Amino acid sequence: VHLNSSKAGGVGALATRVVSILSFLGPRTYRLAPRIIFTAHGWPFKEERKRYQKWVIYFLSWLTMLLCHKIIVVSKDDGHRAPSLFVKNKLVLIHNGISPIEYVNRETARKIVFGNSDISEKNLAIGTIAELHKNKGLNFAIEAIADVKKLSADANHPIKLGIIGSGEEKKSLETLVE
Repeated sequence: VHLNSSKAGGVGALATRVVSILSFLGPRTYRLAPRIIFTAHGWPFKEERKRYQKWVIYFLSWLTMLLCHKIIVVSKDDGHRAPSLFVKNKLVLIHNGISPIEYVNRETARKIVFGNSDISEKNLAIGTIAELHKNKGLNFAIEAIADVKKLSADANHPIKLGIIGSGEEKKSLETLVE
């Protein structure tokens, strides 16, 4: 059983263990011993939350890991921050796989990210591709660019920030930009 999100990981690992135990109570022909693999795509206790919530989520993450046979993490940071008591030997680091990237030239890339705005070589252009969720902190980037623009004495060299993505924070980020 391969589980991929925090909630599905916890519920799925528990359900699989219960089904495995119950199968041993039935006839011998129905005994199950599935392997449970959980892939952590980031730990929810690393997100901005109240301290008690982080501790509860940390404990539930550890419990999920305890119920699983192997835990795949996709970054070194997730491996280092993973709960480790009795479960450290279950961790395996497998980086996300990506296809080879076909790059375009700078001018074409700027048009893709910033549209037909007044982008030139004199601009400092910063771009990002992200899911637009609160824990990404894109509001800090927008606020920082606004602060730098206020302090900049040279209007001929403006700074441009391009954000590509979608998600629950899209409207609030657009409002912040306005």
